[in-house]
Amino acid sequence: MRTPEWVPPFLLGLGCVVAAEMAFGLLLYAADGFIRAVTLVLTFELAALAVGVASRPSGEEVSRLWRWMVATGTLLIAGVAAFTWSVAGQLPDEVASRGITLTLFAVLPMYGFGLVFAGLRREVRGEDGRRRSGRMRSIGAPALAGATLGVPTLGFVLLPRVTPVSVYLFSLLCLSSAAQIERSRRARVEAEWEAVPSIEEFAPDP
Repeated sequence: MRTPEWVPPFLLGLGCVVAAEMAFGLLLYAADGFIRAVTLVLTFELAALAVGVASRPSGEEVSRLWRWMVATGTLLIAGVAAFTWSVAGQLPDEVASRGITLTLFAVLPMYGFGLVFAGLRREVRGEDGRRRSGRMRSIGAPALAGATLGVPTLGFVLLPRVTPVSVYLFSLLCLSSAAQIERSRRARVEAEWEAVPSIEEFAPDP
C-alpha cells in the first residue's frame, strides 16, 4: 500500500511542534517572568528554525542523509538533557546554565527540524538535477496541519501521561517515520523513472 505523499511533512510538523512546546514547558517552569521567558524562548526557537532552513546546500550532489542525522542527534541530546532534568528535579538557576538548557531544549531541535524541512522537495530530482516525472506534492499545508495537531497532542495526551524524555522520543519517532516514508517515496519515483525507456531506444539506427 502506497503511503500518501503528504505524510512526511505532516509528521515533521507534528514532531517539530511537540518538541518546541516541550521546550516551552521545561524552560518556563524554571524561568522567572512569564512574558520575558516566552519572548526569549520563541525568539531563539524561530531563529534556530530559520537558520536550519537557510543552511540547506543548494547543490543536488550533497546527500540529504546528514540532515536527518543532525535532526536525530539534536532530539537525542534534548532527550538526554530532559532525563537529566527529571533526575535532578529542577533546572539550574544560573544564567549560563539557563543558556545551555535553552540551547539543548529549544535551539538544537528546531535547527535540526529546519534542516529537514529545507531538504524536503515538492518533486524528486535525479543526480543530474533534472526533475523526475510525476505530480508535484504539497508540503506547507501538511506541515502546518501536523503542527496544529502537535499542540493539543502534547498538552492533552502526552504530558499528562509521559515524562519529558518520552516526549522527545515521540518527536524522534515522527522524524524517523518521515525519513523512512521519504526514502521509500524517492526510491519508488526513481524506479518508475528508470523503468521508462530512453529516447535512444526508440530512435532508428543510423
